[in-house]
Amino acid sequence: MFKNLKKKLSLIFENRISISHLSLFHFVNIISPLIILPLIINNIETTVLAKIFYFQAIFTFFSVFVNYGFNQYGINLLATLKNPENKTKFFFQISILKLIFFLIIYSMLVLVFYISNNLNSDFIIFLLSGWALCYDIVICDWFYQGIEKVSRINYLNFIFRILNVTMIFFFVSDSSPGFFVPMIYCISMFFVLISNIVFINKELTFIQKKELLNFKDFKIHLIEAFPFFSSNFSSKIYQGSSKIVLGKFGSPIDLIKFEVIDKVLMAMKIPNTILNQVFFPKSSRLFSNKEYVKKLKKTGLIINIPGIILLLVFGDLVFNILTSFKFEYSQTVLYIVFLPIIIFFGHFYGLHQLVPMGSKKKFSTNINKGAFVYILIILIGIKTESITLNLIILSLYATELAITLFMYKGYLVSNKKII
Repeated sequence: MFKNLKKKLSLIFENRISISHLSLFHFVNIISPLIILPLIINNIETTVLAKIFYFQAIFTFFSVFVNYGFNQYGINLLATLKNPENKTKFFFQISILKLIFFLIIYSMLVLVFYISNNLNSDFIIFLLSGWALCYDIVICDWFYQGIEKVSRINYLNFIFRILNVTMIFFFVSDSSPGFFVPMIYCISMFFVLISNIVFINKELTFIQKKELLNFKDFKIHLIEAFPFFSSNFSSKIYQGSSKIVLGKFGSPIDLIKFEVIDKVLMAMKIPNTILNQVFFPKSSRLFSNKEYVKKLKKTGLIINIPGIILLLVFGDLVFNILTSFKFEYSQTVLYIVFLPIIIFFGHFYGLHQLVPMGSKKKFSTNINKGAFVYILIILIGIKTESITLNLIILSLYATELAITLFMYKGYLVSNKKII
């Protein structure tokens, strides 16, 4: 029996080092918010806490413009690189583009907030919430995934999370001002930046300034990454704007509840995220290998099952531990329990099949269609003044299901063309 299971999960055993590092990375990613949430919910006033989550959601949403499509593009580029010496050049070129986009977007958001709110008490919270915009630039996870050294991401993330938990535990109390929480994240981000400079130095070689500032290369990066940006932007519409919609049209309590639900959903998505991070570089090279494709599909299905069982059995208990707000069983379990399976199939047919097949445009078009489904549901909700937590969760469910169906159809069409 064990041999049979090992055979089905052979991809996991073959890549156990990368998977173990990423598992630890995501475990820390999930555990730290689950420790932090009860601390800040019990110590920060509800309206102020809702503002913190709302501002953070705004910056997280706009981070899609900073990241552009460079994460998936960069991983794909490094994984298929014929000349390893070029990795230094590509790292600096993509990092420069990200930094330029960050400065533009951050300045724009701060200016818009200042014009609309002036220097009120929320301005400092908004200003410090910008940490969410530069997180990806500082961590450089795309680079470490591309060169298949994911342990570095784990170390950096651990530093960030452990500093957050420690400082919030010792310094946040019921008398703390609201800006303490985003300020702590900014301090942690600074220490991560220093640590990453040390790590990056070990991977990069000297490069001539002339070779680095090749504007032809910058243009190619922007064009090639655009299909990924298009799909990232569309997915951000339904994944990242839900908190903004609730913050604007819903109640503060609904927003805080959704923040808790989002953290549980993140935990449920960990197996799929690990599969994508470990196997996306390999899919770029092995997508036509039928045995590899079968193994990946079986592996994805099997590793999603334990999370579903745990959520069905212990869903209510988990939510009651995290917050004092009362949840309905349907909100905590039934709406989200099968989402990981739906998301897995969407990623399998899209990220691991359509993109390696060269159908990047079809991949992004399918994500765009899914975003349209989400926008349609939300617009109806706004028009009928029925924006609630239940509607947001159902709209996410409908969107992920639609995307999975679009990806499957696109995969069938593209596969026939190749055959």
